[in-house]
Amino acid sequence: MLKRQRFHHQVAMAGQVKDAITGQGISGAVVKIIDAPDEFINFVIFQTKVLGLGNLPMQWYSLNTNLNLENQDLNPEIQNFQEQLRSPYLKTADKLQLFQDILDDNHLSTQHKFQAFQEICDYLPNHPKTKQAQLGRTQTISDGWFYFMDLPDGVYQLEAYLTDTQLRYTKSQCQVTISSKNAKNINIINQNQNVDLLDNFKILELKLMPTTLLGKITSADDSEAICMAKVQIQGSENYTFSCKEIIKQTQGEWNYRLVGIAARNTPITVIVSAQGYTRQQKEINLQTGEIKSLNFQLNSN
Repeated sequence: MLKRQRFHHQVAMAGQVKDAITGQGISGAVVKIIDAPDEFINFVIFQTKVLGLGNLPMQWYSLNTNLNLENQDLNPEIQNFQEQLRSPYLKTADKLQLFQDILDDNHLSTQHKFQAFQEICDYLPNHPKTKQAQLGRTQTISDGWFYFMDLPDGVYQLEAYLTDTQLRYTKSQCQVTISSKNAKNINIINQNQNVDLLDNFKILELKLMPTTLLGKITSADDSEAICMAKVQIQGSENYTFSCKEIIKQTQGEWNYRLVGIAARNTPITVIVSAQGYTRQQKEINLQTGEIKSLNFQLNSN
């Protein structure tokens, strides 16, 4: 019988998902283990076979229609499964059966089955019924913190991302090695306890790069910065107001900044308006995770 080693509810790894531009923690980010020691992978597959996907300790909700379309180095059968998940002609029940067929395929390795498990979990987004991670997947709390408990020793690859954000942020990955010999005797008794208590623990940091637009709004008369000019993305709720001083940072000089806006396949129209000045608009192309500068010089009325 397959057994999973236990560490008395010991925290195996903890970390925070942050906005790479603002440095603020991101709430609700999915953090998942995408590669792990065989002992962990075998346990996940065993649980999935025994309980079935619908009975796993997760809470499932609506289908994810914004699936990642990146090319991945997957086994051809898993690539085919990935494509079928995206098919609008297959019912959800049929897709679940395809996943079950993969689990029952003795020619596929547990690693390939684990990749299929990740694909079906991305298609059927979930969040744990408790704040504790389940089967290598969790979500960050309000200040971006997350943790995993009771993991066997070995090297783990983690990935963090936001699901329904319309390509506002890129993904982030990191690798961590867990060794019980070096682990601190750290326990979380109260799941609402502040993670800052893990002072002696190695903290992971995953930064998601937001799609960002910034620039200067100045007067065409004297090139002075214009304060309280409204900057809005046409057709969206994304807007901000310019400040009086020009800020100089590594990303560029700006007195307005829009962080985490939705990238599109078509140009984005940016509209700037300020009292006493003629309204102006420009178009710009933005890819997910790009930081671009767009300046405006407004003429007075």
